[in-house]
Amino acid sequence: MLSPDGRSLAYTWGTGGAFRGDGGFALFDVEGARRAGPYVEVKFMGAMQFSPDSKYLATVGWVPGRGRKRDFEVQIWDVEALRSAGDDTP
Repeated sequence: MLSPDGRSLAYTWGTGGAFRGDGGFALFDVEGARRAGPYVEVKFMGAMQFSPDSKYLATVGWVPGRGRKRDFEVQIWDVEALRSAGDDTP
């Protein structure tokens, strides 16, 4: 998913996706043609969306609920903080 300002591309990694297990997202710096920031784990990620000003990225994941149900977990990420966090690859 491309941010509205065209600077960042958010992409999923791992086996993520609703009901499929661990995974998450990372940001790609479009201008620099490289990953921007660390891999971020989001359990059972079902969706993500940039804010209109490209400052935030919202993700929705599923977490265990009561009984056999699952509950939503919405997280809001600061895009600049992620981009400046650095690459976690050894």
